[in-house]
Amino acid sequence: MPATINPIRKAILKKELLNPKNSVKDSLLKAGYSPITAHNSTSVKAVKVCREEIAREISFKDLTPEHFTKKSNLIFENALSLK
Repeated sequence: MPATINPIRKAILKKELLNPKNSVKDSLLKAGYSPITAHNSTSVKAVKVCREEIAREISFKDLTPEHFTKKSNLIFENALSLK
């Protein structure tokens, strides 16, 4: 019987994968997977499913010049707040 993906862990994993500061291994650990599973992160089905969902959600039509302007302003404001 194939293993099913826990929807709660999948949601946490998806959120952690979207964070650019986390590696795949860190994301798996934060989602509650065991260190052994996180060590074999390339073969975890949940990672593949989450990456496919993220790719479907992000489409090129959403990437407008306004999107990049807002993103660059946000990065600039964050840099100023760190100083």
